[in-house]
Amino acid sequence: LFLDGCHENFDLLKEYPVTDWKGGRAQVISGNLVHLMRGQLYTLEGYRFFTFGGGESREYDLRDGAKTWWEEEMPSLEEYQEALANLERVNWTVDCVLTHCAPSGVVQKINPSYGTDELTDFLEMVSQRCKFAYWFFGHYHENRIIDQKYILQWEKISELGF
Repeated sequence: LFLDGCHENFDLLKEYPVTDWKGGRAQVISGNLVHLMRGQLYTLEGYRFFTFGGGESREYDLRDGAKTWWEEEMPSLEEYQEALANLERVNWTVDCVLTHCAPSGVVQKINPSYGTDELTDFLEMVSQRCKFAYWFFGHYHENRIIDQKYILQWEKISELGF
């Protein structure tokens, strides 16, 4: 299972059909390889997960458009709206949040020089309204527990125990 981040080949991802999977919309890439789409709710082994991939490439001016940078790196208005509708549907309560970026307040704890953007501000609003046990994200290329709920996880696998 994976979320999209900043540097995915979105032209290629668009070629895969969208299907209903574990309660949300997803793209089955091949066999057990599944793209968890933005703003979706999935139920896995009895736990509810909210997912929201994407993120801004800070160095997009150095990247080659349509080869190493895509406009779709940042969420669309429709993806934000679908996320809000899905969270509203479950009264803003999930077991775990999985995102590529972190909420703005958490970004500032990691490194104030990183700055924030429309997506991290959206995730900040979600973090303020949503009830959850854990929030995992990996955009910042470290393995670090920020506090009891927010876990920056990049090259590590963790077993969840709720």
